[in-house]
Amino acid sequence: MIIFDNSNFNDDNVEYLNFENNFKIEISRKIKAILGPNGIGKTSIYKDIKFRHPEYGYIDYNDIEASVIAKGENLTIAPNITTIVEKEKEIKMILDSVDTKKTMNEAFGLKSKNKCDAITNNINYYRNDTKKAIEKFNGNKLEILFNLEENQKNIFVTYGKKIIEQTIEETNIEEIKANYQKKYLEMIEKTLDGDETVCPVCGSKCDEPIIAIIKRTMDSIKEITNEIVKDYISNNPDVQPETVINKINNLKDIIFQNDIKVEDLEDYIICGGNKEKAEIITKAKSRLSQLFNEIDGLENIKLQFYNNIKSIEDRIREVFENQLEIPEANVEFKDETKELQIKLSRNIEKYSTGEINLITFIVSLLEFISSDKNTLIIDDPLSSYDIPNQYKIIYEITATNKEDNYILLFTHNIDCLNIANSQNSKSYEYELIDKVNGVLYLNKVTNQLEEKGFNINHILKNIYITYPYYGYLGLISEKDTWERTSTKHKLFHYDTSYSQSIDGINYTNEQLVNLIDNLNMQNVINADYLVNSANKIMYLAALRVWIEKKFVENTDDLNGLQRKEELSNKIIFMFDENHWTGTTKVTKSYLMSKKVMLNQNDHAQSQKEPFYYALSLSLENIIKEIIDIKNHFED
Repeated sequence: MIIFDNSNFNDDNVEYLNFENNFKIEISRKIKAILGPNGIGKTSIYKDIKFRHPEYGYIDYNDIEASVIAKGENLTIAPNITTIVEKEKEIKMILDSVDTKKTMNEAFGLKSKNKCDAITNNINYYRNDTKKAIEKFNGNKLEILFNLEENQKNIFVTYGKKIIEQTIEETNIEEIKANYQKKYLEMIEKTLDGDETVCPVCGSKCDEPIIAIIKRTMDSIKEITNEIVKDYISNNPDVQPETVINKINNLKDIIFQNDIKVEDLEDYIICGGNKEKAEIITKAKSRLSQLFNEIDGLENIKLQFYNNIKSIEDRIREVFENQLEIPEANVEFKDETKELQIKLSRNIEKYSTGEINLITFIVSLLEFISSDKNTLIIDDPLSSYDIPNQYKIIYEITATNKEDNYILLFTHNIDCLNIANSQNSKSYEYELIDKVNGVLYLNKVTNQLEEKGFNINHILKNIYITYPYYGYLGLISEKDTWERTSTKHKLFHYDTSYSQSIDGINYTNEQLVNLIDNLNMQNVINADYLVNSANKIMYLAALRVWIEKKFVENTDDLNGLQRKEELSNKIIFMFDENHWTGTTKVTKSYLMSKKVMLNQNDHAQSQKEPFYYALSLSLENIIKEIIDIKNHFED
C-alpha cells in the first residue's frame, strides 16, 4: 500500500523538501521502520500523511503529551485533553476581556434586571451571558451611533427601544411613502369622514374606520413622546421640554434614515458605546467561533477514543496490572467526561516523563487495536525512554501487528531498528532516509539484519568487496581489539606519513587524507544503504587524520605534538600552549565543539555501538561539517 510518493511532493507540509523522483513510502503486512536523522524531514512527511489520510491511526509524542493531565496522584488520559483545556482558557480570557456585565455597568450603570428590562427584553440576558452577547453582536450600524451627541446617546440608551418603535409606527412603511408620512396622515385625517374604511392612498380595506386607526396611532405616538419627555425632564430638571423633543426628533431622523433597529441599540449597549470595545468584540466573535469549532472537533475525537478503549476495558485493566504494575482497581473509566483516569502509587512529580509517556503510548496502541482503523503511523516511538522501556514499547508495537494491519514507524534512533530486530526480525522491514545535495532518498535495507542489528559488522558482511575503502572499514571494525602499542593505530592518526602492508594489502594514512582533500558536495552521490553508511564512517575516520596532518603542518614544536596521543590533548597543546602557526580562523573552542564527532571513531567503546554517531547523521550533514572544517583551515 503506497501512502506517500511523487504525487505528494508539492503538498504544503513538504513543499520545502526536495525528493528524489522515485521516493516512495510503501507499507505491507510487515511493520516498516524508516530511520532518518533529526531535521531531515521525517516529521513533515508524517504530518503530510496525517493530513492526507485522516482515516489512519497516528501516535506521536506531541499528541501524547497533549493527551495527559497530571495532578497529585491522578493521571487523566484523553486525546487532546491539554489542547482542549488551553483552548478553553483562551475562551475564558476572551470572555473576560469583553465582560458585558462590567462593560454595561461602567458605561451605563446597568447593574440590575429591572434597569435592563426597561431598555429591551434581551439586555439583562446579554449582561449575564457574555458569550451569547458576542455571538449576537453585529455592529454594522455602530459607526453612526458612535457619532451621536452625548445627550443624544443618553436618550438613545434609555429610551431607544421606544423611540425606534415610535419611528416605525410613524413611518408605516408598508403602506405610505416614508418621507411624506406626516403630510399624508394630516391630509387623510382632514378629508376622511368617520365611516370611511378604504384608504384613499393605497386602496386597502380596513376592518374599522381608517380615521380611527390613524387617530389611535398618532395619539400613541404623542403619548410615547410625552412619556419620554416627562421622564427625561424629571431626571434632568434644567432641560427644557422643547430641547428634549428636538433631540428625540433628531434621533428619529437618524433612526429612519439609517434603518436603526432594536438589535443595533443592543449592540451599542453590549460594547458600552465604545468603539475600541466594539473592535475587541468583533475580533472576539471570529476567534470564539473558530475555537468552539475546534473544540467540537477535538471532543468528537475524544469521544471516539473513549468508546474504543471502553470496548476493551478488561484488556486495558489487564495491561495496567501486568505490564505497568498499576492495580486494576486504580483504573477508572469516566463516562461523564469521556476520560480514563489512573490513580498512581505516588505523586505524579515522582514519575519521569518517559514513564508517563509509556502509559499513554500503550493506551493509544490499545485504542488503535479496538478501533476500525487498519493503518497506524508512529513518529519516533522510543523518544524519552530508557532501554528497558524501549524494549517494552517495541514489544507492544510488535504485538499490535495483525494480519489485517499496516504499521509504519518513523525514527531517528538506530536502537529502534536493532531492538525490533532482536525481538522479532521477521515482523519488520527497514528503510533509511538520507539526504545528498539537498535531495532526499529512501534506501531499502535489502539484507537481513544480524542479531546485533544495524552496525559496522552488518555493513562489512553485506557490502561488495569492491568498495574502495573495504579494507580500511575492516580495520576500523577491529580497532578496539588492537593492543595500544599496535602500529596499525598509526594508519588512523597522523604524526607523520605512514604506510603498512596487512595481509598483502598496502594501507596508508595519506589515502585517508586524500579522501578529505578531494571531498566536495559535487562528487558525492546517493548509493545504496550499505555504501552510504560505509562512507559516513570512513569520512569521519579520515577527517580526524586530515586534521592531525594539518596540526603537523602548522606547529612550531613537532616533537612536542607527536608526544600527544589523544586529539583533545593535541588541541590543548596547539592552542593553550600557543604552538599553532596556521590561520586564526581555527581556534580551540571551534575544534572542541567538533570533538565528539571527531572522537566517535577513536573511542568506539564509549558508544552503544561503534560508529553509532556516524550512522545517525545524514550524508549531507557529514559533508557539510567536513567542508566547514576545511574552510576554517584555509588561509
